[in-house]
Amino acid sequence: MIKVIYDNIIYSIQRYGGISVYWKELTCRIQQNKNVDLQIIEYKNSKSNMFRKNLKINKEFLVNKKCFISPYFERYLNLKSSGKKLTIFHSSYYRSMKGKNNLNIVTVHDFTYEKTIKTFIAKIHIYQKRKSLEKAAGIICISENTRADLLNLYPKLNNREIKVIHNGFNKDDYFPIQELHMLDYVIFVGSRSGYKNFINAVEVTSNLNNIELVIVGAPLTNNEKQLLNTKLQNRYKSYEYISNEKLNVLYNSAICLLYLSEYEGFGIPVLEAMSSGCPVIALRKSSIPEVAGSAGILFDNLNTSLIAIEVNKLKDDYNYRDIQIKAGLLNSEKFSWDKCYKEVLSFYKYILLKNKNNII
Repeated sequence: MIKVIYDNIIYSIQRYGGISVYWKELTCRIQQNKNVDLQIIEYKNSKSNMFRKNLKINKEFLVNKKCFISPYFERYLNLKSSGKKLTIFHSSYYRSMKGKNNLNIVTVHDFTYEKTIKTFIAKIHIYQKRKSLEKAAGIICISENTRADLLNLYPKLNNREIKVIHNGFNKDDYFPIQELHMLDYVIFVGSRSGYKNFINAVEVTSNLNNIELVIVGAPLTNNEKQLLNTKLQNRYKSYEYISNEKLNVLYNSAICLLYLSEYEGFGIPVLEAMSSGCPVIALRKSSIPEVAGSAGILFDNLNTSLIAIEVNKLKDDYNYRDIQIKAGLLNSEKFSWDKCYKEVLSFYKYILLKNKNNII
């Protein structure tokens, strides 16, 4: 039996997001493994996270920590344990556990702060990430692109144990619904930060006749509403934090997913859309070619006019559309959370075996 400690800090600092999804999927699987001596550290406010709210954790695994300061500051404080058994400590967000018998595992999702955000808070996040990487016995990267970014930014980590383990997605929630048919809209899913090119997705839609833009994610800001009302008038709808079931329905009837991000650590919406039978238009940048494979319609440059032409082709050419759908369905079969979890667990065991002679 191996000993593993999970740190649920992500649920206290994020209401919704890709890292929360990743952590929920690992947690729900590892707690069912009878060969793992599991502890899960979390704070009182964790249930404010929508994924934690729907995650059932066996109470025998939980270690409830008091938050003496705001969780937004607690996130920067490392933990300590003096256990005598060699232990894997895996934090959901760049914390480390002190103690000679603790082996820290770090999952690197992306380098968004390093590449796109230049604020003081970003510098603090970057410092924390670097320190956790330096203390790590093992590093998991969610894509080959993320691994390349890691070694480009921190070349001295080249001698560390680094493993690429792709994310999965909820296959049971995303599938073609035969009775649904294509409707006149394109869909945009996720964050609308600058590098996600939401403005360009609006521009693409404005170049299309009688086609709406469906937006899924956080509530629209006043500036976004002004942009949409100027460019699209009544040709848009917004959905906030919807269920996977509802999102699957939206994917099924969309002409395509517009995923025009300049940078991604992985890109789960690409797989969700493909598995739902929704073609994907994206940029050939960062991890997207790795995730989309040959199934996505990828552009080297962000040309809104050419992308609009491609959307119309998907709408009007049913044979072409069918080819894209079949390719996407086939590509999505390569990824699953079960596969991700098994590879993570195998990595834990490898790190434990490598360090078994170092127990004190």
